[in-house]
Amino acid sequence: AAPTPGGAAAGAAAGSGESGPSVLGNVWALARDAAGCRAVQSVLEDGDDDVRRSIAKEFTGRVLEAMECPHANHVLQKCCVMLRPSEMQFILDELDNRPQGVLLAMQHKYGCRVVKRLLECGSKDQVRHIASALLAECHAMATHPYGTFVVQHLFYHADEEQQAALFSELQAHVQALCRSSHGAAVV
Repeated sequence: AAPTPGGAAAGAAAGSGESGPSVLGNVWALARDAAGCRAVQSVLEDGDDDVRRSIAKEFTGRVLEAMECPHANHVLQKCCVMLRPSEMQFILDELDNRPQGVLLAMQHKYGCRVVKRLLECGSKDQVRHIASALLAECHAMATHPYGTFVVQHLFYHADEEQQAALFSELQAHVQALCRSSHGAAVV
């Protein structure tokens, strides 16, 4: 079970100025707690590359659950910002292991934030992969309450070819998009 806010794991992390070694091995428990997730994010910011990779490794097999957690998603976002693209590939790999995993993440209130960080910090191939999934369901994503944010973000982080494809897809559905409050935000 997830620790409760203010629980022992969070209290230990928040109150003791946690360093990398004391967080390692406890990342998953800490990340699911409000205070603990802040402690893990601090270690990601202040730690060296080895500590960052170790923290990220503790999310292996838990990416989907972390994306749906109101606290752990922040740690996953920080991993996207602090790691090299090759070191955050495991996030996309885990999404790909679930049918339509990338699309489902785009449609989740916390998952969409992680996908946006992947667009910002990912390699060209990673951005292309996300763009490909999005373009296949462009109209649905543009009119979705959370997917719309990813569509809007893609405009800023896609290459010219992807932007042109996105524009073309949106243009083909412009009337329907304008009838949707979420779609209108994209237009």
